[in-house]
Parts: sequence; structure tokens; C-alpha cells
Amino acid sequence: MEPLISPGDKLYIEKNERKIYIGDILILTQKKRLLAHRVVKILEGRIVTKGDNMIYPDQPFDKKYIIGKVVQIIGKHGVINLRSMPYKLINLYFISISLIIFYSPFMLKYRLNRLFRGYKIFNKIKIFL
Repeated sequence: MEPLISPGDKLYIEKNERKIYIGDILILTQKKRLLAHRVVKILEGRIVTKGDNMIYPDQPFDKKYIIGKVVQIIGKHGVINLRSMPYKLINLYFISISLIIFYSPFMLKYRLNRLFRGYKIFNKIKIFL
């Protein structure tokens, strides 16, 4: 989650957060590890998250894996209150960058190739980006 969260930063979480929104940073368990990732998509009862420096989003997961929502970060950047208006503007920036990377031409070509892998017609079509 760098540059917002660096190794050694203290994260304050709220455990029983009722509402989860796109852009929220969640602490969740995944394969016996703790992760802090940003919500990029909310599906029917499932949530898709992504680390800020990751190219691909995580697999959708159930809400039962959520430990809590990060509400404050104390670290090398000082104290960041994630409910404040300045942070909400920063959050908008990170979400925008995440979506630009996720929907970039490179990723589109990659997803199309994976989707149509094995189809003879598609293998003859070249995608120039």
C-alpha cells in the first residue's frame, strides 16, 4: 500500500464498520496473512480489493474475511485521518490511478488474450496498442 502506508506504520482500525465504500482501506485475512488493501469494486455480497502498487486486483471475497476498516495511519508521513476531507481527495487520486492502470490498453490486451486463448480465429487477429 505504499506510498500511503509504509512498513512500520501504525494502523488504527474500526472493527464493526457497517458500510464499506469503494476506496476504503480494509484489513483482511488471506491465506493466514493480514493484508491492507483498497476496495476497488463491490459485488453482490463480495468485495474486490487491490494494493495501491499492484497491477491486478485480488479475487472477490466474502465479508467474513474482513477484520476491519483502517481509520487512521500514524507513520513517516505524520498522522493521516482517513475520514478527513484532505484524505478523501487523496483517496480519489489513488482510486483514479488504480482504475487507469487496471483499464490501460496493456491490461485490455492481456485480458482479451486470456479470454479468447485457444480460439483459432482470435489467434490470427493482431491487437496493436
